[in-house]
Amino acid sequence: MSPGNAGDAPHGRQLLTQRGPQAGSPALVMDRAYEGDATRQLALALGYTPVVPPLRHRVSP
Repeated sequence: MSPGNAGDAPHGRQLLTQRGPQAGSPALVMDRAYEGDATRQLALALGYTPVVPPLRHRVSP
């Protein structure tokens, strides 16, 4: 949980960065709060396979 009015996604990206690269493409199950492109791209860059339900307005789920 993020403090106050802060969004969860920036904190989630910070945690992913701290963990560093992963071997074997483990699944990264995420809530819709982390659904944005920045989080997806970071997860892919670190070797994760992002698993997250897309938002309804997403053009390419």
